[in-house]
Amino acid sequence: MKILIPFIGFLAIFSLSYGQGASLVYDARNDINQTNNYLVNLKDFGEAVKQSQILKDTYEFYKKAQEALQKVNRTVNDFYTVQNIVKMQIASIKDYGRYVSQARGFKYISPENITTFTTKMAGLNNSINQLMKQAELILKDDYFKMSDAERLRFLSEIEEKMNEKKVLMKIRYNELQAAEEEGKLLNYYR
Repeated sequence: MKILIPFIGFLAIFSLSYGQGASLVYDARNDINQTNNYLVNLKDFGEAVKQSQILKDTYEFYKKAQEALQKVNRTVNDFYTVQNIVKMQIASIKDYGRYVSQARGFKYISPENITTFTTKMAGLNNSINQLMKQAELILKDDYFKMSDAERLRFLSEIEEKMNEKKVLMKIRYNELQAAEEEGKLLNYYR
């Protein structure tokens, strides 16, 4: 309980600090605040703090991306790809928390299988975080000498890879959920 109160305070400050935000159509602050509220409900405090920090970094990336793209070239003002990268990062954190939390509540899956699942989810989530860091590097002015087209191509590839990892997370969760349902049915007919 002593740890939970400062964590909630941190989340409140984190939520308020993004009140200024960017003036884009996509409201990253809203997604981040909703995800932070979800993270408060996670039973694993350490993981919630880690994911909250990743959310903060994601928002910082979003703000820097806006500035970087405007500096690189005015014709690159389309944030569609960057917005999708940010949305996928936030959604993957939310999905990761939901999948792991629900899996820990499964009664017909062995603890070893849940641990394996949790490890796989953490690996996929970490891969998405690494892709986010790559996107951040690509948007830096001094990162190689790239044309706008090359920069957008790399960002599009990152977006595609992030989407693949996010889909893999869903598939892994669906497989575990199906095994849970199978266990329920077998238990019912015994």
